[in-house]
Amino acid sequence: MTTRYPMWPPAVVEGICDVLGRTDRPGLTGREIDRLLGMLGIADVQPGASKRDRLWAALMSKQQANQASNCIIGLITEAMAPGRYLEDPARFEALRDGLAEPLALVGCRVSDEGKVARARRATTLDEVAALAGRLRTELTRRGVHPEVTRYCEE
Repeated sequence: MTTRYPMWPPAVVEGICDVLGRTDRPGLTGREIDRLLGMLGIADVQPGASKRDRLWAALMSKQQANQASNCIIGLITEAMAPGRYLEDPARFEALRDGLAEPLALVGCRVSDEGKVARARRATTLDEVAALAGRLRTELTRRGVHPEVTRYCEE
């Protein structure tokens, strides 16, 4: 018997769709979205809309019909399958970093294996930033001394 996970708030689903449906890299292409929705049996209820809006409408419709967030978890897991990023591992990391913030609000994260995993749940924007590792990531990108990042809490 498959576990049914609680429904996720529309704002969290929107945040996920904003990341996956970005127009520029690392966002998924329209073709990738078509394939994912088809593979998972999720109806594209707004085929003429933007990628973000298509994803949001499709996921919210399926989540409402099933009264569970399993479809969203399934789409993220399939979209983040490491095999999709063999030629572009930086894209995997960029998507994972982007998904960290909305997922923190429902107590989840994307693992190194590309799977949705449990994590500490954030309730404030400060907690979201800390759990998503945004400060540490930005400091590392700017090349600060490793001693500084040692004091960043995640």
